[in-house]
Amino acid sequence: MFLNTLGIGEWAMHAWVKNDKMGFHENSSTKTTPNRRNTDRYYDRRQSCTDFLAAIPKLPSHYCRSSSTCMYLEPIIGNKMELYRLYCEYCVTNNIEIPASRRVLMEEMQELNIKLFQPKKDKCDICSAHEVGNVNEDDYNNHVRKKEEARDEKIKDKTEAENGECNCISIDLQAVLIAPRLQTSSLYYKQKLAVHNFTVFDMVSTQAVCYVFDECQADLTANVFASCLTDYIKHELPKKT
Repeated sequence: MFLNTLGIGEWAMHAWVKNDKMGFHENSSTKTTPNRRNTDRYYDRRQSCTDFLAAIPKLPSHYCRSSSTCMYLEPIIGNKMELYRLYCEYCVTNNIEIPASRRVLMEEMQELNIKLFQPKKDKCDICSAHEVGNVNEDDYNNHVRKKEEARDEKIKDKTEAENGECNCISIDLQAVLIAPRLQTSSLYYKQKLAVHNFTVFDMVSTQAVCYVFDECQADLTANVFASCLTDYIKHELPKKT
């Protein structure tokens, strides 16, 4: 199209291109070749990210969501900036002259399926799905209605407990705790214990009993929580009579 506009013949254009010696192209004597040294440096830096992430203890995915397959860094690392600072310190300790950029570190985390652990307020699957438009309004409204009915029943039970007709308690499992919890760089690479706190709260007296145990003593199966409730019923409820 531009040949007709400029009044140039096609063969003339082919001849000019064939004999051209300017710039970088097939006829150029200088060709761009990959810089092997820079390539090796890039892979060395990326490998340093992999080694750094492998050295930090992680939490299994079931401490966050049962449907997740990710590994989570321990909650003592609060954000990405803190993680990158630790990586730079790791590079200094291991005589790595130039650390990788934060972007490369984040890319390596994503490739290894590793995330920062961020405990969030419990939210049911229906509410979460409704926020992104995956649940229709009828199902969501029905869910909200059931939630309000459950709340009304809770208030009713608390009133009966205040009148001495029954006992009313609520239970909850705190987000996983890490022991020891110290802001010391050397401890970031030490294996720590996952500690759990199962709390039973009396709605009337506002007194709570905490069942604290680590991963060496018990796991998170239903039998463990049933044992805690059995202990509470046998030893704590009689104190109220």
